[in-house]
Amino acid sequence: MIPGGDALDAAVNTRGAFAEAILRGIGAPMSTSNMQAMMAWMTGENTRAAFNPLATTRKGFAGATDFNTAGVKNFKDFEQGVAATLETLNLSYYTDIVTALQQGTNPVELQSLVRDSPW
Repeated sequence: MIPGGDALDAAVNTRGAFAEAILRGIGAPMSTSNMQAMMAWMTGENTRAAFNPLATTRKGFAGATDFNTAGVKNFKDFEQGVAATLETLNLSYYTDIVTALQQGTNPVELQSLVRDSPW
């Protein structure tokens, strides 16, 4: 039997699934090192914002609310959180992060690129 309802939601909405969706969305390989880099980034953000493990502040999504005073958003669902994060990553000042993931990166390199960006 295929799980449904809450069980399916829990399976789909993991940080691993979020990382995979982001990597696919930017055309990056689904490598072990890229996944480790994404998971480390999420851990570093240390947020509990809904459907927003990378803590984007991207505006313009119906139903999104502020998670904190910095403007990090709670998104209404997994798809909205992925879409907002992809929009954010496609801004010109995140090119180095996206390029590194597309070429294959590691947690140390990605951490340095995120730290040096306006993220």
